[in-house]
Amino acid sequence: MVFAAAQGVYSLRSISEQCRVNIEYMWLLEGYPAPSHMTFGRFFHRIPIAVLRHLFAQFVHQLSLLDSVDFTEWYIDETKMEANANRYTFVWRKRVEKGIAKLKEKRRQIQEQMLAFTSQSEMLLHRMKQNETTHTEIVKRQREDLKACQMKLEKLLEE
Repeated sequence: MVFAAAQGVYSLRSISEQCRVNIEYMWLLEGYPAPSHMTFGRFFHRIPIAVLRHLFAQFVHQLSLLDSVDFTEWYIDETKMEANANRYTFVWRKRVEKGIAKLKEKRRQIQEQMLAFTSQSEMLLHRMKQNETTHTEIVKRQREDLKACQMKLEKLLEE
């Protein structure tokens, strides 16, 4: 699937077709028969997005280990590139820089939300522990009062 995406093939039917006619895809299949488009569809339908993201993260990590790519620097120039999605879609440097700035801001906001959530959950946990202690003390007092009342009742019944 990654190979197909790198080649610009995204349709499940096109990927299935490539597996039947393209020697590179056949080599990747290692002699297994070409899967149908329904097989690819079932694969993606059954796997949750979180798993696919985790697989992608593992793939990128392996690339960084094998190709010594560290992903710390981004190179953007004034080159005008045509995107695969549309014949007349071009990507410009300023647009990419604005997108990167927006992503950084979004990441900062998410980190702030996570910190706020963490502090709120810690406060709630602390309150729960305090309430638990208070509740336990109240129950102990009530038991003591109940025992005292039972003793008084027993003394009254004996007389």
